[in-house]
Amino acid sequence: MEFFIVVEGDERTGYSAYVPSLEGVYATGRTERVVRSRISSGIAYHIAKLREAGQPVPTPPARVIQIDVAV
Repeated sequence: MEFFIVVEGDERTGYSAYVPSLEGVYATGRTERVVRSRISSGIAYHIAKLREAGQPVPTPPARVIQIDVAV
């Protein structure tokens, strides 16, 4: 399955990430590489727990659209 994640931050402050279609799944890390690894593990864990509980795994409904804004 593919999920869109939102990654925020920079090398100075560190990074955080969350999954819009999976409530409560987030990760932090000093580098983008670390936060990507942690969010991937978090997604897998969350899905495993949903399945254990007999709950459906949500289909990722999010889309990413880039827009230009004149400022």
